[in-house]
Amino acid sequence: MNLTTPYLNQQIMKTTNLFSICIAISLLGVSCKDQVRHESRILFKNSSSIACKISLFPKAAYQDGKMYRDSDVGAGFNYTTFDISPNSFAYIFYSGNPDYQPNILISQIFDSIQLRPVNQDQPTMIFSPTKAIGYPLNIFRDSSAWKYEFKTDNIFDSFSKTIVQANEYTFDFLIQTY
Repeated sequence: MNLTTPYLNQQIMKTTNLFSICIAISLLGVSCKDQVRHESRILFKNSSSIACKISLFPKAAYQDGKMYRDSDVGAGFNYTTFDISPNSFAYIFYSGNPDYQPNILISQIFDSIQLRPVNQDQPTMIFSPTKAIGYPLNIFRDSSAWKYEFKTDNIFDSFSKTIVQANEYTFDFLIQTY
């Protein structure tokens, strides 16, 4: 009868368990490392006292029925026509390229953009690469039509934190009603 076998089996089990715990802690330590992501964001801000409707006309590569792809880094989609409440904003597009200028980015994504009060059928502002109606600057050509802000956001999940550093460009519009 061999008495050392149960003792030896116990020692092997303890060593195996300790080894498994060390690997789990190592993996956890690696996955807890902060990640940094850089992006550009396009926003529209309605500074009007009334709700407005925005109609986006994306290029065919971004169009999907009544929706459009709202990012070049993810699989998100948004409606091409939507309402924006008074004194609020809407994200229009996210890009994984932090070096984009807003007028260049929207020129690559959209053919034209129209804005109007929700209670009217005719657009008050129309923008395309070749013209601007109802606004002195063309958001497709003039970078001065955009307000710039650098933002840092922290996104947490179970084991990690992602730091998002974003160049946010906002087109702040005001539609007058008479």
